Amino acid sequence: MEIAETPKAVQLESLAEAEAACRTRLAFEPTDLGARKKLAWCLFLQAIHQAGQEALLDLVPDELRTAEPTPPERPTHPRGARELLRECLRHCFAIRQLTTDPQDVHEVERLQALVRLSGGEAALSEAENEARGILARVTQELVQRTPPRLRTRRPTRRFPA
Repeated sequence: MEIAETPKAVQLESLAEAEAACRTRLAFEPTDLGARKKLAWCLFLQAIHQAGQEALLDLVPDELRTAEPTPPERPTHPRGARELLRECLRHCFAIRQLTTDPQDVHEVERLQALVRLSGGEAALSEAENEARGILARVTQELVQRTPPRLRTRRPTRRFPA
């Protein structure tokens, strides 16, 4: 009797395709916040999966590890879980800086809450500090490039009545 293979709960190929589509869209339209949100979610899900892969590999005793591991049926993500999570959070902070839509802010806050819940507080703090640094540099560049304001109208004289 042959056992039927059960379908996988998460199709990594679908996430990879969605990630690629979002990156292509953002290459042509960097202000597309919908694509940026979708990319952040894809990266978060891939980071969670990759963290699971990395945790399983950590459980294998050193004496059972070979010098050249045999390739798994499906290779693990070329980037580590931490790198995926870091990029996810960069997109989250970019959305928070660019959006005026409260729904976008709520979705980013939900994603950040999941990062906290999954133990990513350090990555969240790093990304927040990086975002602050970027915002400070952009602000400084704007201030340095903006010419001083010129008076456009003359002050009116008021004479006593």
